[in-house]
Amino acid sequence: MLKPWRTGGDASRVRPRRGSQRGHWVRLFVSVALALVLADAVQRGLVALGVLHLGGPYGESRFSWTGFGSGAALLVCGPLFVVGSLVRRVGEALAGTWLAALMPVAGAVYVVTAFFAYDPYYLPTLRRFSDENVPGWWIALVVVVCAVACVAVLRAGRAGLALGGLALWWCIVGISASGWH
Repeated sequence: MLKPWRTGGDASRVRPRRGSQRGHWVRLFVSVALALVLADAVQRGLVALGVLHLGGPYGESRFSWTGFGSGAALLVCGPLFVVGSLVRRVGEALAGTWLAALMPVAGAVYVVTAFFAYDPYYLPTLRRFSDENVPGWWIALVVVVCAVACVAVLRAGRAGLALGGLALWWCIVGISASGWH
């Protein structure tokens, strides 16, 4: 809610409450993290579809550097969501927003595209990560948990943020299990 300045001046000049500025930085951080995870999911999806080709000096595609940012974003947003379920200032900025609800969905999309992308370690043979030891049901379970977390973040308020944070951590486990490099 905006309050007019108490200086007796023009009532049209308003400033936001102090708490909403703090929430702005949390939402900005989550939006940057969401953009990083989606960018890497798109990159890995294009590699899986064969649009981007593996190559270069280390066998990676040109945009493989996005994996570092998306992995870090998932690692940091998981605890941020759990803290948001416990701390009111952080939780009010995230609970019930589409921005926070899309983060587990982006994590699930990232896990699925990473699962079907080619492993650059076996470059001449174009072996996929899905050809390795991780069963497909594990990845499907990650997707289901992330979908439930999306609904929980939207509907359950701050309590749903805890499930969202656990789902983001589970995305990291799913990526690590599928041979994330």
